Amino acid sequence: MATVVTPVPWKVLTKVYNEIQTEDLFLQKTLVPPSNVQKLLTEFVTYRIVRQPMSVASLGLPGDPPKQVNISVKVEEVTHRVLQIFEEDQVNVGQLAYDWRLDILNQGVLDSANDIAASLAALYTPKLTELKNRLKRRLELMFAQVLSTGKISYNDGVRNIEIDYGIPAAGNISFASNAHVLSDLKEAVDDFTRNFGMMPNIIIFSPDIVDAFLNNQQVEKFINRNTFGWGNIKPARVSGTTFYLGSFPEFGIPDIYVYQGYYIDPTTGNKMPYLPDSRVIMTHTSIWNLAYGAIFDFELEPSGRPIVTDVLVKESVVNRGTAKVITVLSKPLVYITNSYGIKVLAVTV
Repeated sequence: MATVVTPVPWKVLTKVYNEIQTEDLFLQKTLVPPSNVQKLLTEFVTYRIVRQPMSVASLGLPGDPPKQVNISVKVEEVTHRVLQIFEEDQVNVGQLAYDWRLDILNQGVLDSANDIAASLAALYTPKLTELKNRLKRRLELMFAQVLSTGKISYNDGVRNIEIDYGIPAAGNISFASNAHVLSDLKEAVDDFTRNFGMMPNIIIFSPDIVDAFLNNQQVEKFINRNTFGWGNIKPARVSGTTFYLGSFPEFGIPDIYVYQGYYIDPTTGNKMPYLPDSRVIMTHTSIWNLAYGAIFDFELEPSGRPIVTDVLVKESVVNRGTAKVITVLSKPLVYITNSYGIKVLAVTV
């Protein structure tokens, strides 16, 4: 009787995928509160931007009649279609000519059917792991693009995608040794607060400006007085790409992080920073959202019922049974609900 090869059920494979440890990526871990991650029933995310006039109530004395007000609240409804990450890779017998499991490679020969099966299984895990890392890196890049430019941009020659959230144009700040860096950062925080309505709760430095910041005369002054609570400089690693630098609460300057994540550009093969050099970026995490569009797969749900998930991983047997294809599908969208919740400063030294 012929043996029918049954692919691993997608829910099982997706569960295995979700348990795989990946790179420790700071932006997607830090910027989005858990309550701002949504899994949708469609491929569209709709949200409202409400701009309050920030007016204050009038006063009177007991017995006065109510005063008529006309509150001008601007409400803008925005709809975006989610994006798609859809990739696949193969495991096939031909790969055994050059890629065995390590312990079998050391013995120098595939001498049993079990060796072949074990080597194929060993190929499967790193492929699945890298598919997950690729997806996570793309998410990190989406966060970094919105954080530094207010846009998600992509062009591979086939798809040209741009979603613009319209953040204000970048300002400027000097980190020269004699500049009043802390005072200027305080002014930038104040400007952020005036426009957004709240102070930023995180500041991110690109790594190339850290030395200039620490060697600035005004910063040095407060570092030297650190034992009296001035200038809370306490560097500490918080992820594989980021370290915490400190804060200056007496200036109203919140926690400062130095972010130095890199990825490989698929078109050039060059190592690229997620965030551009010479930048100070302020933001408030309440504006950040991550939505996952529903997935429709008639193989898995013949009725067309949407599959509500952040990622779907499945496998199929192809090429007359000589190869197994692993497919990873996700429909994410990083978006912000207030364009004034990001402030970018270009740094000169």
